[in-house]
Amino acid sequence: MEALYKIGKGLDSEIDFLIVSDASPPLNYQNRKGSMSFTNMKRLLDIAMYQVGALRRRDFSTRVVAKGDGLYVRIGDCNYPTTLLAPTAANFDMLLKRGVESAENSAIKR
Repeated sequence: MEALYKIGKGLDSEIDFLIVSDASPPLNYQNRKGSMSFTNMKRLLDIAMYQVGALRRRDFSTRVVAKGDGLYVRIGDCNYPTTLLAPTAANFDMLLKRGVESAENSAIKR
């Protein structure tokens, strides 16, 4: 998304319409354990990254979706982790299927 859309600026000048799909897991409530454990430090990072994502989603919705220049699709409960690795063929097929289903459901509701 960052290569095609800049927070505060909008879409790249060469893009007419952008569909953003999100298969990341929701940030769930967790009880804190200990004080400076690896788990707690990772949780703090997860919270910060979730907040950055929420700001991006809001900005994208305000600047692009509201104008009809794009679409944000939450891909159900896929909970696919964000990594720098290419997905396996099976995972790609699963994400594609869920994305199509989510887009179809979104179109039906409009």
